[in-house]
Amino acid sequence: MQIDVKIYVLRDPRTLKIRYVGKTVKKLESRLALHIWRSNRTTRSKCCAWIRQLTKLGLRPIIEQIDLSGVENWVEKEKFWIAHYRALTTDLLNSTDGGEGVHGYKHSPERLQKMREFMLENSHKMQPVWTKEMREERARKVSEQSTPERRAAHKEKMRQYWTPERRAAAGKQSAEKWTPEMRAAQAQRTMDQFDKQRAAAK
Repeated sequence: MQIDVKIYVLRDPRTLKIRYVGKTVKKLESRLALHIWRSNRTTRSKCCAWIRQLTKLGLRPIIEQIDLSGVENWVEKEKFWIAHYRALTTDLLNSTDGGEGVHGYKHSPERLQKMREFMLENSHKMQPVWTKEMREERARKVSEQSTPERRAAHKEKMRQYWTPERRAAAGKQSAEKWTPEMRAAQAQRTMDQFDKQRAAAK
């Protein structure tokens, strides 16, 4: 069975800045609920401390999917996006370069129940994940910030980050992990997706 791995970001609802990059096989709302639940039970990570600060203000992070992959290449994609946003900002709270975790892990019924109870108890304090006003405000800020100068600066940062050595290392790592069977399976999935899109367009 094909397992889709979502690469997502957490934004600060006050500034819309990206503060964290992660991955999940769950629904985004479920992953956000787990982030919030964990933030109230640990102080070990900067991300938990940030989320806890938001919840005290009656806010919660905005979760947004930025990429989708299979189980074969989610590690490379997560590492790429973490490196990408680290090159753009010093606000990222990820403590590692990515690639950790085990997909398919399921929480016990008791823990799931505790998470549900926590979210129900605190749902009235938290704003929606994404409102129309927030979308409009984000679009306005993105439009204002996306100047030719900023785009050129971002392009230059990425050029400096992706040195020939880094590109070669990333290509070698990807080639070692992608067996001929995996490439054939990915090609077949891509063709199936194109067939579905063409059928839907008719």
